[in-house]
Amino acid sequence: MKRFIRLLLLFLLLLILPFGIFAAATKVGENPYHNSFTASLVDKYERLSSVPGARLVLIGGSSLPFGIDSARLEEATGLPVVDLGVYAALGTRVMTEIALPELHAGDVVILAPELDPQTYSDYFNPDILWEASCENTAVLKGLSLSEKEEMACRWFKFALERKRLEGESVPDGTLYARSSFNEYGDVSFPREGNIMAGGFDASQPVKLDGLRNDAFFASVNGFIRAAEKKGAKVWFGFSPVNAAAVRYTAEEAVAFEAYLSEQLPGRVLGTLADSTYEAALFYNTNYHLNDAGAAVHTETLIRLLKEAGVTPDDPTPPPASSEAEESTPSSSESTSSPAESSTAAETSAADSSSAESESTAPDEPLPYDPNERFVNIRDIGGSLYVTGLTEEGAALKELTLPVSFDGSSVLGIAEFALESSALKSLIIPGNYRFFASFIFDCPNLTRIELGLAAPSASSIPMEGLFDGCGDGLKVLVPAESYASFLSDYNWRRYRDFLVTE
Repeated sequence: MKRFIRLLLLFLLLLILPFGIFAAATKVGENPYHNSFTASLVDKYERLSSVPGARLVLIGGSSLPFGIDSARLEEATGLPVVDLGVYAALGTRVMTEIALPELHAGDVVILAPELDPQTYSDYFNPDILWEASCENTAVLKGLSLSEKEEMACRWFKFALERKRLEGESVPDGTLYARSSFNEYGDVSFPREGNIMAGGFDASQPVKLDGLRNDAFFASVNGFIRAAEKKGAKVWFGFSPVNAAAVRYTAEEAVAFEAYLSEQLPGRVLGTLADSTYEAALFYNTNYHLNDAGAAVHTETLIRLLKEAGVTPDDPTPPPASSEAEESTPSSSESTSSPAESSTAAETSAADSSSAESESTAPDEPLPYDPNERFVNIRDIGGSLYVTGLTEEGAALKELTLPVSFDGSSVLGIAEFALESSALKSLIIPGNYRFFASFIFDCPNLTRIELGLAAPSASSIPMEGLFDGCGDGLKVLVPAESYASFLSDYNWRRYRDFLVTE
């Protein structure tokens, strides 16, 4: 018997020891994700679980915190607002599961995912959810058993990554940081104008293909039934959409709205056209509004809630300035052809880019940069872009893009600008912040040194930025900005390429 007990204790020791060693080896001091954009989920959850009485709860992706002025919404509806939108890659179903245990009788819930096949599905990303919830795992209590099992299986990977990033942190003063959210859960970081090349992200056209997902709507209906058992009322809404990126017709929009009404009878708030706005109201993605756009979209939501009879007539008028609202396209404009939308986007982007260029222009012309002889440069929308390589530039194995041209700073790289079978190493100076889609056709390019220090001040495509580069490409970013790149809404999609020295 004693021998059996000793063997049992030895077995347990051998079983537990590796876990203890791993835990000790991966223990970190300050959580490197503490100030990450996704960590705002903890603050939003804590607001949802602490505000008493009936609330207006907004559930979705990042288009919500970029597109809502909750203080104005609260003033107009008389309901405390909880903006629970964080990041589409967390998954729509997970966000409803996080919210459900904390809903109250009398709550008005608006579920408004972005128009994308991923958000209109049961997509689930445990790695990002660990980053978002590691400071308060109570966030996870509403998850299904299978999701909790998957979270447990991914914990070791997360722990190793957290250890690798020890000492890194996202600094304050950047857009994609936890500190950029206000008490309601809105992004309060200043966002002026439209910083996207051409006014929209060409890599992410907004289509209705792939959104008719019966399993997704079965899940949404399950959430509605569970929420209404608790006395809440759930509505399904539309995220803001950049008209310049729309690639569906008015007829297709009507057909999709009819499908939604079949799936969610009496639950759909407004139409696609209601939330489709001109490019000038967007900031850095086809779903992220700038400050003026957020004011317009908030007034749209207030109007839709009134029309649906959810809230009484607004005793408080909208802000006196209505210039942004006057620029909102009509329903017919919002379903214009792609060519018309693109032209409007380029015009609006040109206006905003020109204003920005004028406001940031140096007092004195910049000195001549000898690297300008390797590239072709053109003014696009008021900013200088590299548009191609000269014959001499295309023959180089190592290339540094010019900081300036004709005394002015070069700010971007246009589509198809870098085509070279010789190029192996590229240096992109820190003033470059506009990156179009389909830049590269450089099969031997395996090293890019990126001088950009503030990733959130840049505009990049959400897909395919480094398509056309060589296998094993490494993109060297400034050490002090590495954590910011990994947390950035768009740059984190390319994290497997990013390194620092």
